[in-house]
Amino acid sequence: ERLYLHRGIASRQFKKAFVLADGIEILGASLSNGLLNIDLQKIIPETKAQKIKITTDENDIPGQAETIDVDTSSKD
Repeated sequence: ERLYLHRGIASRQFKKAFVLADGIEILGASLSNGLLNIDLQKIIPETKAQKIKITTDENDIPGQAETIDVDTSSKD
């Protein structure tokens, strides 16, 4: 006489939620052999440089101006 132990898969609904970071896009999802595969892509925003003209004080050489490059992309 043999004794068998059987544990079946529950028939109730299963739900799992994921919170994605900003800049993540879902490309697709597939279910294969009981495994959920989710394809994700990280979107990198384009950086923009801006030129700002800086004038000098009255005590400095008049008419002299400097230009600097400023990266206006946000870094969180």
